[in-house]
Amino acid sequence: METLIKRLERSTFIQAALYVVIGLLIILYPRIFFDAIVYLVAAYFAIIGLVAIIQGLRHKRDGLPAGFLWESSIY
Repeated sequence: METLIKRLERSTFIQAALYVVIGLLIILYPRIFFDAIVYLVAAYFAIIGLVAIIQGLRHKRDGLPAGFLWESSIY
């Protein structure tokens, strides 16, 4: 049990140090981080759009309605 607590303490310290470093980097170089976030969000939307198109084409090929967004893959 004592080793678990020591591991958690060490993990918390590493996590806090990482947050401090990332926070300082964002303060010093905000443009890089905001650009990266924009690119990540754009890539996410592009991937989700491609998946929706592929699913729609598969449903159309199988004679099914394309569905609205993800309704057919949720259930």
